[in-house]
Amino acid sequence: MKHLFKHTLLFLGIVVMTFSCQKENLDEQDPNNNLEEDGNTLFKKGKLYEYTQVKDFVKSLKTKKKIEDIHFRTGLESENGFIILEHQEIAIHSGDEYNTYTIPIVKHQQLEGTFSNLVVQFKVASDSTSAYILTYKPNSGYLDAYALDNQTPFSGQVSYESLNYDGSLDGLNARRFCQTVHISYCNWDQGTQGAVHLAGSNCTPSFTWVESYQICDYSSPTGDPETIEPPEGSGGGGGGSSSSPNTGNSTSTIPADLISEVVTILNLNTSNNQQELVWLNTFSNFPEVISMYLYLKQNEDFLGNITQEDKDFVEAVIEAMIEDDDLEFESLKTWVDGMDKKCQRNVLFMSIMKVNSTFTNMIKSDYIISEDNDIKISDLSVGQGNPPLVTGSGAGTDPNPGSNTETNADVIDINFNNTHLDKATNLGFVNTFYHELLHAHIYHLYHDDELLTEYPNYTTLKIALDNWFANPNDTTKENIAQQELHNIYVDFIDDLADSLHKYCIENNIGGVDLIYAKKLVWGGLNGYDVFNDDDNLTPAERTEAQTLLAYENFNNTQNAKGTKTCN
Repeated sequence: MKHLFKHTLLFLGIVVMTFSCQKENLDEQDPNNNLEEDGNTLFKKGKLYEYTQVKDFVKSLKTKKKIEDIHFRTGLESENGFIILEHQEIAIHSGDEYNTYTIPIVKHQQLEGTFSNLVVQFKVASDSTSAYILTYKPNSGYLDAYALDNQTPFSGQVSYESLNYDGSLDGLNARRFCQTVHISYCNWDQGTQGAVHLAGSNCTPSFTWVESYQICDYSSPTGDPETIEPPEGSGGGGGGSSSSPNTGNSTSTIPADLISEVVTILNLNTSNNQQELVWLNTFSNFPEVISMYLYLKQNEDFLGNITQEDKDFVEAVIEAMIEDDDLEFESLKTWVDGMDKKCQRNVLFMSIMKVNSTFTNMIKSDYIISEDNDIKISDLSVGQGNPPLVTGSGAGTDPNPGSNTETNADVIDINFNNTHLDKATNLGFVNTFYHELLHAHIYHLYHDDELLTEYPNYTTLKIALDNWFANPNDTTKENIAQQELHNIYVDFIDDLADSLHKYCIENNIGGVDLIYAKKLVWGGLNGYDVFNDDDNLTPAERTEAQTLLAYENFNNTQNAKGTKTCN
């Protein structure tokens, strides 16, 4: 894992069209792709999961396990020593003969100062498929130019590397030493001829041309890799209209010894953090470690300092991922990205990830691990959010889902009142959080037409929500829906109280048994019919519930069970 990179690791979306010195057929693959028809269909960029053909191909590569491998890496990874960076954008070229996908990877033995792409190519008219690695070693002039303009075409050395498989893809050619690579360039810029750059999705075809390079393996009889210098002029011409070119390039600064750098930042040691150290040094976790490192560096101040809250968050994520390997750092980070108050963010995050209860496990399964639905947490001021936060409220949940632009998942927003987060004990705003999470859960079920499937007895709630969403400006219908939304809490009091009780155990908060926790949950229903119903609470019980919750919401240090650890 040592000496992986030097200077800058560039995940570069160079779109290539290739023809090998020999050709061999692979396992049958569907030659039809799912490229969009709008815009310039010649060049595209996107995430791996958006393109069915290559996603299925990559998935097939990752299904073969090598059992003797201590970390159970896939046959692809074990044999070739690389991991596909599935969160990075891929580049796609759609041609008459081939559809080519260029996928960023990290090699196990990445040469310093280089970056690599996996290139997968599907022949349109047949079942022929090819795959190989291109490794780029930029020259210093390119790095300097790229820092000023990320549309600078690549300049430096490129080598071709054949893939050795475990037999899961019979027919992959491991004997080729050279590959002819065709790189597309463009000089269309804001409606006129401009500087030469890599062709992107906005380039007009008549201003796009191809340069060919013979790329050879480092270990081949031909010797050195090919040196690529971008063209100075254009082979294209003509007219048309387009917006500014888009190459899909991005840069990320990665240290030579990434694992040691993260360990140092988090101040981990073998005495107290053995599990975390093992996880960080597990090869299959390397893409997640990259994401964590980039998050930490992006949150540095101008002096290079990283807050303890950001370090604690990353360490909490590592602990969560040790417990559940279905979790991903980017998904967890997105969940709480809207929180400016990082200390409170960490408390809320751990109130889900470190609490093992029926309710919290449902939230993890349905809204963190699942890619179908999302919940996003934010902290706002009074008057912000939808519905706008009002003075005295702890939080509000937006009844209308938004959309996650990366996964297309429906997103329900939970907006915390900054004043509540500033005044309440941790126990107080965690109680509010659990209350709002149930609202988010119900809204998701309703918008997915699954409310009555999950809870067949909630027909009154379903009718109230139907009437409200059909008449969103009718305050009477809104009030009826809100009453029904809170009436159902009688079915969840035990589960919410159990979660709150276990949160207190996890955080060494004494004096909160299940009975006490139920009183806090009931206190959060003050103001609704369900709270004032004598069948649920006596007047004395209502007063007690309000009082105990007020101790937490206003940090009454003499009577509150929780403590206020965040400023």
